[in-house]
Amino acid sequence: MYNEQMLNTAQQGLPKCLTPRNVAVIGGGVAGLITALELSLSGHMVQLFEASNRLGGRIYTYRAPKGYITELGAMRLPLDQHLLLATYIKSRFGLPIKQFQHYNPNTVVYLNGITAQRSSPHSFPETFNFNVSDKEKAR
Repeated sequence: MYNEQMLNTAQQGLPKCLTPRNVAVIGGGVAGLITALELSLSGHMVQLFEASNRLGGRIYTYRAPKGYITELGAMRLPLDQHLLLATYIKSRFGLPIKQFQHYNPNTVVYLNGITAQRSSPHSFPETFNFNVSDKEKAR
C-alpha cells in the first residue's frame, strides 16, 4: 500500500528543492518519465537516458496511417490495482480514461492464413485448422 506522502506527491508534486542537483534518470518507461518530471519540476537538472529509440517502456500504442489504434505493449492499466498511477492520471494530469473492452464478437482474427470473426469461439479449432480432440473442441 502506498503511504500518504507518496500519494500527496502524486497529487501535488515534490516541494521546490533548496539545492538543485544534476540527476540522471535511467529508463524512459512510466516510472522513469514520472521520476524525471517530478525532479525537474522541483528544480533539479535532469537528464533522462533510454536505451531504445522511443519513450514509454512497455506501453506502446501504435497509430496506423489509416486511423486504427492498437496496443503493442501493455494493453491495459488496471487503475483499481495501481493507486499511485491512478492518482497521477486522474488527479494530477486530468487525463481521460477509456474503459478496456475485454471482448468484442466482431473482432477479426487472422491465424494460420485464415481470417475470421471472433463471434464463435467454439468453432475456432475447425476454422483455423487446429488438430484437437473432440473433448477439447467443446471448451
